[in-house]
Amino acid sequence: RLIQTGLINPQALGRKYESELHANEIVLLAYYIASVNIENTYHSVMGEDKAYKPFGGICLTDTFQLGEGSDQFDECLPKNSERVKRQKNLPVRVIIGNPPYSVGQKSANDNAQNQKYEHLDARIEETYAAETTAILKNSLYDSYIKAFRWSSDRLDNEKGGIIAFVSNGSWLDGNALNGFRKCLEKEFSGIYVFNLRGNCRTQGELRRKEAGNVFGLGSRTPIAITVLVKNPKKAAEITINENGTKNYAYKAEIQYYQVPDYLSREEKLALCSKYGSIFSLPFKNITPDSHGDWLTQRSTVFESFIPLEPDKKFNKTSKSLFSLNVVGVCSSRDAFVYNFSKKQVESNVRKTINFYNEQREKYYTAHKIDPKLKAEDFVDLTSGKVIWTVNLKNYLTSNRI
Repeated sequence: RLIQTGLINPQALGRKYESELHANEIVLLAYYIASVNIENTYHSVMGEDKAYKPFGGICLTDTFQLGEGSDQFDECLPKNSERVKRQKNLPVRVIIGNPPYSVGQKSANDNAQNQKYEHLDARIEETYAAETTAILKNSLYDSYIKAFRWSSDRLDNEKGGIIAFVSNGSWLDGNALNGFRKCLEKEFSGIYVFNLRGNCRTQGELRRKEAGNVFGLGSRTPIAITVLVKNPKKAAEITINENGTKNYAYKAEIQYYQVPDYLSREEKLALCSKYGSIFSLPFKNITPDSHGDWLTQRSTVFESFIPLEPDKKFNKTSKSLFSLNVVGVCSSRDAFVYNFSKKQVESNVRKTINFYNEQREKYYTAHKIDPKLKAEDFVDLTSGKVIWTVNLKNYLTSNRI
C-alpha cells in the first residue's frame, strides 16, 4: 500500500525498496504472500522493462522478539537471520501497521497464552503500568499495547520519527489505560487520533451510536487510527544520562476527531476516502487532566468523597469505609462450582476431582518414562470436566492429591 499510494516518488523508490523499506511476518504462508505482493507492486509501479529485483527487506520473525536480544530462526534460516540482524542495526524513522488485538486466552483450557517477552513486558511495567492508577493492569499487556511500547522504544530519540497504527481504540477511554495515555503525552510531541468507533461490546442506544465497525465482523472492538510524532526540536525538556545519551520529555499536542453517531461501516469508509489524509481531518485539541483522562474527564468533586477502599492494601491508617481490598472469589471454574442446585454442585465437583486424579495418576506414570514431559502437553484440555489453571497443573506436576 505504501508503494501504491505514490507517497514515495519514483526517483527515490528504487533506493528505498532496496535498502530502506522493511517488513516482518511470523506466519510462513503470510510471509510468502507478503513477499509476492510487495515485489509485484514494486515492479508494476516501476514498469515491466525494469529487471526483476526480489524484496530483501522482509524478515520471517516475531517483531517483538527483535528487542529481546535473540532471533528464533538463527540456525535453521541463516539468510533470514542476516536480514533480521541488518534490520536491528539500522535506524528506523517511520513505523506503520495494524498490530494484533489479542487480549489473551478466554479459558485456561485454550492453552493459548500470549507470548512472554521479558524485556518488553518489563518496559511496560516501568512505564505504562507504573503510571496507571488501576489495580487490575492486565489490559496493559494486550498485544496492540505491546506494539505501541515496542515501536516507541524502537524510534531514535535524537532523530525522532513517526508511528502510525490502525488499532483497537479501547485505549482512548479505558480506566486501566490512563497510565498508557500519560506516557504517550510525555514520549511524543504530537498525537493525532481519528476514532472510527464501532464498539460491538456495548448495548442499547450506545451500541446504535457506535454503529458499524470498519472491519465488519472481523473485529468487535472500536477502531482508531493513531499517528504519533516524536520531534526532538519540540521537546519540553532534555536531560543527559550518565552514559551520555539524551532523554527527551515532551508535552504532546493532542488532536482528536471521531466519526459522528450512527454511521454504517460503508459510511465510515467513505469518510476515510473523503478526507484522504490525516491533515484534512477537522481535529479538535484535547487537554488531558491530571488523571490521564482524555475523552471523558472525571469531576474533581469525586476526590472529596470518602473512599470505599484504602489506597494501599491493608493500610490501617486509611480513612476508607473498608480496611481491606481484595479481588474477591476467583474460582476460575465457575461453571463447576456454582449452581442453583446443591446436589448438582456436589456432582460437578466430584466429577472434577475424579477426573483430575485420573489425569494425575496417568501423568505420574508417563512422567517416569519421559521425565521431560510437561503437564500442559499431557493433560486432556477438551474433556470439559475441569479447567486446567496454572495452579492445578502445578499440583498435577507435583503429584498432589
